[in-house]
Amino acid sequence: MADYVGEFHITVDRATGRIVIPNDFRIEMESYNQKIFYLVRGTRGNVQMIPSQLWDELRETLSKEPVFNPVSQKVRSFLVGGSARIQVDGQYRMTLPGWVRDHAKISDTAVLIGCGVYLELWGEKSWQEFISSEEVKVLIDNLLLKLFPSKLNDVNNDVNKDISIQRSNIAQVETNKDNR
Repeated sequence: MADYVGEFHITVDRATGRIVIPNDFRIEMESYNQKIFYLVRGTRGNVQMIPSQLWDELRETLSKEPVFNPVSQKVRSFLVGGSARIQVDGQYRMTLPGWVRDHAKISDTAVLIGCGVYLELWGEKSWQEFISSEEVKVLIDNLLLKLFPSKLNDVNNDVNKDISIQRSNIAQVETNKDNR
């Protein structure tokens, strides 16, 4: 599988909705023969670009789910029904359908990020809000603490207290927003 890494701010042709794939991602696409992608609405205001090989795995998994199960139907509607098959041309360009630009709030510039085996498209403002959010920062801090526990217990305990306080503050802000 490819290993897409990086953040690229790319121009969107307003007339056609076409983008040009950055060189770093072209190399991965070439190396792993990935020219067909499935665009899927993300749940964070983004659009996921799933390579066809990974899409086939997803389809196989979904095919094992009961067709008449309401949860399975919702997942299929969202992932399969709300997707588009896109082929990257020989010059590594692709056209973003209108619904993709609308969902991700993309206008003149899109942010294309590598997420390992797949890519994500974001509008610039949404991307900045996402990476700047306290919720994401706390999530990343907690993940790093779990993956790389400190041998300095006192320092680690202080950090955990700070994170707990941050979580509490975020929850209180969210509660205040809901109560308005």
